[in-house]
Order: sequence, then C-alpha cells, then structure tokens
Amino acid sequence: MNHSLLSEKLSENKAFYEAITNQSAEGVTVADEQGNYLFVNPAFCTMIGYSEDELLEMSVFDVKAKDQDKTSFSRTKSSKEGLPVQVFLQRKDGSTFFSEVLGKMILLGDQKIILGIIRDIDDTIDHNDERLTFERQMQQSHKLRSLEALAGGIAHDFNNRLMVILGNVELALLKTPVDSEVTKYLKQIESATYQASEVSKQMLAYSGKGQMTIEPLSLKRVIQDFSNYLESIVSKEITISYQFDDEQAVFDGDVSQIQQVLLSLIANANEAIEDKAGTINISTGTMDCDREFLDHTEVFATEIADNVLRAGQYVFLDFSDTGSGMDEETKERIFDPFFSTKFTGRGLGMSIVIGIVRAHGGAIKINSKPSAGCQIRILFPT
Repeated sequence: MNHSLLSEKLSENKAFYEAITNQSAEGVTVADEQGNYLFVNPAFCTMIGYSEDELLEMSVFDVKAKDQDKTSFSRTKSSKEGLPVQVFLQRKDGSTFFSEVLGKMILLGDQKIILGIIRDIDDTIDHNDERLTFERQMQQSHKLRSLEALAGGIAHDFNNRLMVILGNVELALLKTPVDSEVTKYLKQIESATYQASEVSKQMLAYSGKGQMTIEPLSLKRVIQDFSNYLESIVSKEITISYQFDDEQAVFDGDVSQIQQVLLSLIANANEAIEDKAGTINISTGTMDCDREFLDHTEVFATEIADNVLRAGQYVFLDFSDTGSGMDEETKERIFDPFFSTKFTGRGLGMSIVIGIVRAHGGAIKINSKPSAGCQIRILFPT
C-alpha cells in the first residue's frame, strides 16, 4: 500500500481521529514506514510551528534538530509496545525544544503505520545538564562522522598514489643490477612505501572502510592466542590479568582488526601507567543490552545496515588499567586522530579502536577520572 492509499484509508476515519486528538494537549502524529507524515493534530502543529498542510508534505526527519540522533524512528518501526525517546525537535522558526516522543508501530490492514505521541518537556524538567549532554553527544557524533569521511577520502587517495610509487619502484628494480648501489636506495623506497601503506590501512580502519575477513570468533581465544605478544610490549612493572567466561562469547569479526583493538588499548594503558607498577585487567563475557541501556548511557554507537544498534545479546570486552585516568576534556578528544596527552603526532591510537568497533556494528563505553584509571567496555553484537 503506497503513501496515497494509506492517506485515503486514514481519511475515511478522519472525523473519528480528530474527535479524539483535537482535544489533546500532546502532539499526535501518524507516519508511514518511511517517516512521511500522514496525520498531525493541532497541538503538534502549534508545538512545531508548521501548518497541517506543510507537515503533510514533510517527514519526521525534517523536524529533528540538526545532528540529532536519526535512528530512533527505525527502532520505533519494530516496537509494538511503544518506544519512548527524548530528542531535540526544531520549530519552523529554527528554535529547538526538548521533547519526549513515544513511538509505536500499529497495523492498518496489512500495512504498518507509526503512531507518535509528542510532549514538549522544555518547561517541565530542569534539563540543563541533559541538554549539555545531548549537545556534547551531537557534537561528538558530527565530529566523528566528519573525521571518518576525511580519513576515508585521504586514505583512498593516498593509497592510490602509493601504489603508483610501488609499481614504478618494482619496475626500476627489475631493470637495475642486484649489486648496484641504486638497488639499495630503491629497496629503501620500497620499504618506506609498504610502511606508509600500513598507515593508509589504519586510516581506512578508522573510517570503517577497511577490508575485513569476517568469521565467527571466540573473543576469549583471540585474546589467549595474542596474550604473549601483548605481554611482551608492556613495561616489566605492569601485570596483565585475564578473566574469561566460557566459550559462548562468540561474534562475527575480523581477527586481525580485533587484535589491532587490543594493541591500541594496551598501548594506551601502558602509556597511562608510565614507568610505575600497575595492572591491566582484561575480561570477556556476554550481556543482554536493552533499549534503555543503549539509549541512555555514554555509548558511542555505530551505524549499521538499518541505522539501529539493536537491543539484544552482545559480547563484551572489558579493559581497565590503574593508570593516570582522564579528565572530561581528554575524554572528549580521545577518539581524535593523532591526539595524545604526551606529545603531538602520537598516532591514530583510540581512533582506530572506534573505527573498528563501528565497522563491526558495536559500541564502546568509557569511564575514567583523573588518578582513577580507565575502564572501557566494548560491545560486539552476537
């Protein structure tokens, strides 16, 4: 059933809907599966500043504030019980207000429509802290997307140029005597080009566009197989302890990229503990994540096929250290490429981690305070 047929079916009962909704102080909307408005009540028109005719030519995405989470509607489409979310909406005059939206999927014949109940909660709660939190999350999300797009574009262009250099070096080597001094210089160029290509691969991993070989992985076994190497690169004053669940912590992933995540986390912790005695704790397990956990915690979520980080079972990697910890300013910049508290130009570091986690459809949560170490939980969908 297309948009016009749905609208006609709703129009048949319009008097009934209006009798119920016109008296409501809350906004009431009906949208199709693409988010296009099919029905809006007067309260919502007043709330958002658009006329009924204008809104019926718009979608739910047109009234969400810029950089606001766009995934809640997708989650609502599969919710029969009703999914409440708090989101900033933008009025016609450009101003924004904090709202609570209850979305619910209902069937109209054999077609799905989405019922929305909207409340303006700007004046009913003290949401200064909430607003600041949302704005920080919006800014962080926008920054990550911009940096990922930039890194992906640079990496592809950089890699193409490196392949030209490498190809010409190999041709030159074929035409140069092995015992020639020129061969030595060409070999150095070849080696440097291969090293540069590794940087390109890291940038692609950060942008979530790196090549991956996906297979079922036991997180426990990946860590066990890699543990000797991890222990060899940390200070002798640091002890790494492990705590694993059973073999059920299995997810689909790329083993080399998960190893890269472990390397980046270990390097970060080693740097935070410095030359002091300290401990790094690594544990794995599975957990059920409900919508409230995924929507209302400091989780940097990925964008997967339908832009939804689904509620359900996840494999988790818990990583903690007894290092110096981070203040809020450092936490906000931890995923920036080449950011370091030690010196400029350290490398991609944690930006690689967030890129790989997002590419695997997962999420990451970080808790840290100055002088209190750092606790990181990474989630991968089972």
